[in-house]
Amino acid sequence: GSMGQTVGCELECVTRQARDSRKSSDRPISLVEPRCYTPTFMQPATWPTKCASRRKGLNEISVASFDILADDECVASHFPYCSAQALNNESRLKLLREQLRALNSDVVCLQEVCDFATVTQMMSSMGYDGVCQSHQKVSDASDGVATFWKTAEFTCSYHAAVLLPDPGCDELGRADIALVAALVPVRSVSKIDDEPFWVCNVHLRYHTPSDPKGIDRTRAALHCAFQAMDGRDETWPVMLAGVFNVFPLGPVYQWIVGQDNFGECFRLMSAYQFYQSGQEPAFTCYNHLLKNTVDYIFFSSSRFQPVQILQTMPESVAAASTALPSEMHPSDHVPLKVVLRRVAASDSTLSDSD
Repeated sequence: GSMGQTVGCELECVTRQARDSRKSSDRPISLVEPRCYTPTFMQPATWPTKCASRRKGLNEISVASFDILADDECVASHFPYCSAQALNNESRLKLLREQLRALNSDVVCLQEVCDFATVTQMMSSMGYDGVCQSHQKVSDASDGVATFWKTAEFTCSYHAAVLLPDPGCDELGRADIALVAALVPVRSVSKIDDEPFWVCNVHLRYHTPSDPKGIDRTRAALHCAFQAMDGRDETWPVMLAGVFNVFPLGPVYQWIVGQDNFGECFRLMSAYQFYQSGQEPAFTCYNHLLKNTVDYIFFSSSRFQPVQILQTMPESVAAASTALPSEMHPSDHVPLKVVLRRVAASDSTLSDSD
């Protein structure tokens, strides 16, 4: 079985005692058989031409990140433009299942998960095991984050929740949270793919870009998460994914991809920025209040190379029902996915100047 602990962090990163741990259609959508927008894999060489998802190659791992929108937030007062069906949680769950099955990712990082038992059961039916962590240990929020992995591919040797309580939690009662997990390949054909790796799933609160306290707290939360990993094995490569609630190329974003923040294996790049000529997606959140990119997948640039990314939803689809969520898409966020090829540190072609 896997080992887990909860790490509570103040700004100075004080550790607490361990705890136990589609298709689109213009026809009306049925609550019984919802149809959802299914993203398409894309490769940089053919951008923006669509290409089919290819079979995963040797030493490759796919990771997806998706803020699925908390059930208790799906109310007309928050999304006044949405139909009753778009806000129906039973219908949204069916859409979510369809999208996650289509994503077919080795590792899945979900945020704003409310019904952990139902989501875990759904993922188990598709061959996944996972760990979850609610915000409730530090706030009144009912949702949290969950990380899943295919049991045929990996086991989890250790996991820890990093919580950053704050007397000034956001209006939804959420504090910063990160869930770190050490995944070990079940089988391997080379020394490269035999090595464990870290997955860090985060949901950080929104702050205005100019808020210095917000910047400091985001840095503190990520420092705590990396300390939880660094204390066990700092040589394993890292995937860092989730909702960061910071905009592309802002000060916090630049700090995350800074070359000297965490050491060689924690030297990070953004998968989408790497493949899109330095550009993140046009948006990852699309509602009536926010249309911008706040979700990311970062990776250890010395140990992984992106070989394929997921095309994000076109704005024409997102805006077809004014904004998201809609009867075809269960969240106001869109999923991200990248296929990463594992490489030996000496073989990496990603230089500091890339």
